[in-house]
Amino acid sequence: MNIGYDGKRAFQNKTGLGNYSRSLIMILTRFYPGNQYRLFAPKQTDLFDIRALKNVDAILPENSWYKKFPTLWRRFGMVKEIAKAQLDIYHGISNELPRGIEQLTVKTVVTVHDLIFERFPKTYHFEERFVHRWKIKRACKIADAIIAISEQTKADLVNLYGVNAEKIYICHQSCNPIFEQRITGEEKALVKKKYQLPERYFLFVSSIAPRKNLVVICRAMILLKDKINVPLVVIGDGKKEKAEVKQLMKDNGMEERLLLLNELPASKEGAFTTAADFPAITNRLWHWCIHLYLKDLDCRYWKHCGANYR
Repeated sequence: MNIGYDGKRAFQNKTGLGNYSRSLIMILTRFYPGNQYRLFAPKQTDLFDIRALKNVDAILPENSWYKKFPTLWRRFGMVKEIAKAQLDIYHGISNELPRGIEQLTVKTVVTVHDLIFERFPKTYHFEERFVHRWKIKRACKIADAIIAISEQTKADLVNLYGVNAEKIYICHQSCNPIFEQRITGEEKALVKKKYQLPERYFLFVSSIAPRKNLVVICRAMILLKDKINVPLVVIGDGKKEKAEVKQLMKDNGMEERLLLLNELPASKEGAFTTAADFPAITNRLWHWCIHLYLKDLDCRYWKHCGANYR
């Protein structure tokens, strides 16, 4: 089969949608190598290196006007390229389908990740809610099939938008295979030095946005600052919200307990951008979590037996 994808996130997005796009395409090329996969994107970057994938092509704007204004290409020019590619299936992997695709003979699939902006509207700006709502409603209406990444997303589509449940298929997101790797003590030590990590820490992995609740986590740390002296390591970036978090911690004399990895010199290296060092970062954290968990079990066991808390 000849399958097309919205490739913008795969080439440009470093967070959840980008990871989902890259992971999905890599899995399909591995298990279904007989298909041809085409990524329609305004530009191609090294964030997703497809050179070693023989059955994957990038379809980019050729017109100089579209190159200068990629948003226009995605809105008007991309569907012409989709028609030219004679696809069997087009998959919109980030909540939307291109305008005009319903006039083509190609079968369409759209992945809807969540409707958080409907359930928690205060965490989004009005214009963001409007755009997300319009894109998702339209895509669900014209798509031949819909992929929801969870039971909750499917329920929200049915209950909030009236989408036909029989049209929705639940397909959970994958986990990057790099997290299956065994990390040696030497590798962990190198990563610790590279990112200036403390011996123990809390870890926050997400873009810094209101709905992610990093501010709430920091407020909890402030309330417990005299009881728990553990820094917070943040993998993710933001603008207004990141500045708010930094100022909050500074005002409470806790700026040293907030480590933003994207602001360290090492974060500019490829390993941080591609998440290659994430297993070592989480692995160091995991051992500390296991230690705390076992300690808690030990305490509760002796309490149950009537012994002194130790």
